[in-house]
Amino acid sequence: MVIIGVGLLFLAPAILMGYSLWSFIQEAGFAQGAVMALTKRADGLDAPKVLFNVANQKKSYTFQSNTYSHNRYAIGDKVDVIYELRNPHNAAVYNVVDQWGSSILFGILGTPFFLMGVYMLLMAIIKPSPRYRYTPPTLKTGT
Repeated sequence: MVIIGVGLLFLAPAILMGYSLWSFIQEAGFAQGAVMALTKRADGLDAPKVLFNVANQKKSYTFQSNTYSHNRYAIGDKVDVIYELRNPHNAAVYNVVDQWGSSILFGILGTPFFLMGVYMLLMAIIKPSPRYRYTPPTLKTGT
């Protein structure tokens, strides 16, 4: 049972994060954007500032990505943008690894524990160990 619990400790966040992202994507808009500038941190990591246009609108929006990396983007690079339809200021660079990576990692870590725990539980139910099997006492007759 402990092994199932460990598996669920990893699978629960994976499912919750995955569902949250999936539900956001169902109601989100997608656009092509361009990296306008790079914000550098002291440790050498940088994050892009992106300009994109929303479909059916003549207005451009910019946002600062909160994902920092080493030299992933250059000024002028084209990037995929995901944004909230009701509030295009709430936008992010859409990258499968950045968006889904945590859910995938937690799922990969939790699945083996959960499956092994379920297997052990089923084996205990289907074929209990002989040392735990109850054998009624035998009565001696003919003394």
